[in-house]
Amino acid sequence: MIDPVTPRPASDALSRPSEDAQSLSLKVATQRLRRPLILAGLFSGLLSLLMFSGALFMIQVYDRVLPAHSLPTLQALMVMMGLVYGLMALLDAVRSRLFLHMGQYLYNRLADAVFRAHIGAALDGRPQVGAQLLRDLEQLRSFFSGSGRVVGLDLPWAPLFLILLFVLHPLLGVVCAAGMVLLVSLTLLANRATAAHQREITRFAAQAQSLSDACRHSAGTLVPLGMVPQLQRHWRTLGGFAGDHLFQQGATAGLYAALSRACRLGLQSVVLAAGAYLVITDKASGGVMMAASILLGRALSPIEQAIGLWKPAVATREACQRLQEALSEVSDTPGVRLPLPSRHLRVEKVQAVTPEGRPFLDLSGFSLEAGEMLAVVGPSGAGKSSLMKALVGALPGSTGEVRFDDSTLSQWSPADRARIIGYLPQEVELLPGSLAENIARFNPDATSDAILKAAEAAGLGPWIRGLPQGFDTRLGPGETVLSGGQKQRIALAWALYGDPFVLILDEPNAALDAHGEGALLTALKRHCARGGIAIVSVHRQALIQCAHKILVLTAGKVARLGAPADIFRPHGLVAVNQG
Repeated sequence: MIDPVTPRPASDALSRPSEDAQSLSLKVATQRLRRPLILAGLFSGLLSLLMFSGALFMIQVYDRVLPAHSLPTLQALMVMMGLVYGLMALLDAVRSRLFLHMGQYLYNRLADAVFRAHIGAALDGRPQVGAQLLRDLEQLRSFFSGSGRVVGLDLPWAPLFLILLFVLHPLLGVVCAAGMVLLVSLTLLANRATAAHQREITRFAAQAQSLSDACRHSAGTLVPLGMVPQLQRHWRTLGGFAGDHLFQQGATAGLYAALSRACRLGLQSVVLAAGAYLVITDKASGGVMMAASILLGRALSPIEQAIGLWKPAVATREACQRLQEALSEVSDTPGVRLPLPSRHLRVEKVQAVTPEGRPFLDLSGFSLEAGEMLAVVGPSGAGKSSLMKALVGALPGSTGEVRFDDSTLSQWSPADRARIIGYLPQEVELLPGSLAENIARFNPDATSDAILKAAEAAGLGPWIRGLPQGFDTRLGPGETVLSGGQKQRIALAWALYGDPFVLILDEPNAALDAHGEGALLTALKRHCARGGIAIVSVHRQALIQCAHKILVLTAGKVARLGAPADIFRPHGLVAVNQG
């Protein structure tokens, strides 16, 4: 969106009203999970306490049941353990279900805002960033749905098992504490040794993915030109770089993982040896020796699981940071609903620069009243398409002021904006779905009358009715094959859908035949006759005939602006287009 004075990301054009503005904040959304997290933490504490039952059972069996040969005591202990394990299963199932609900809650709460941020990043020229946001949202939900959720709550209770080992005997506690320190140290060393490789893997994989996406998008050009083998080698080179770092990272991580497993198994033997020493010296019973082995396993288990989940946990933390940063840029529309514009359009000081800071669009401005049409002409590269994008808020880094009846477009909700602007870009990309859905802009409340009206205005009615499925004809990969002119006329229909106040069409007749161009001229005349405003970039003189004003662009600046009679009195359209 182009707002006064200060630059604003194009993604602002996607902000929409929300029932709860705080839903855009990841921090606030997670704060609302505080109570279920506390409840899940209490369940984890109860489960940790119940896990002591295995060690206590072992002590009772070795110290009471076996010396006394008491079957009734053994039976009573078995019944008690059955009840304990049943309760543990119930608590674990409830805790797991609670986390699934929390993960789904976060996803549902943030999905709409993340999708808008995803589209906004594409508008700002950062499609890879937008795609990453969707993966980040799925990463967040997956972490809550996976084992990582449990480890995070079990880990704080691990010291309880350490304390109990110290209670059984200080020597056992020292062995367990040393094992914990050793495993944590190995984890930190492994993370430090693999961090640089992970960064390089991410960088080269992203470059390879970007190249493959660009090649897929341009396949129709690359295959005829025989460019596939060269690009294939380049893609393989990038993938090879990523593979080399992946190999190094995997080898290093595997070494530390092997050391961790060896240390854990060794600690089991050490604690058994320490227990045996205590039994031999009459400082502990055989039950204590066996219980110590169980308690050591319980104490080290959360740490060992945390080691395995270190990377997913770090990835989730980074995903949360990216989501929070992206959601902070998604604004909400003010609560006051303005009436739809119907009088005029004002454009002032529209400017845009390249990422390197070089200006490529610089207009002082213009104004249009209801019922007027502006034809934008000029040579290729003059900035016509850039101006069209700037007017609808789809030009990254653009600044200036575009006002509809004295208000900027950001002051209306997306539903209202759809009734204000009809936009046809130079490069038409239809979406997977039916013809009717594309014409109606996927509006779930679209009526058949509105769809038929837009199709007839674009001159598509007879052609669509001649298709086997009519308006239900599916579009998208592997579906109906359309020509460039057919795509452009469908896009014109969606621009006309709903009778918007302002039509912004970027070379709408570039791929049209004489019949299609006639339908376009008729649609523009009807649009202006009912009090609408049209801004059309053109190369052909046919559309200029119904224009009320002509804007001549040269190198991103206004060369001439005025009525057709004034612009073409000394020269002709060919002279204007050639600059």
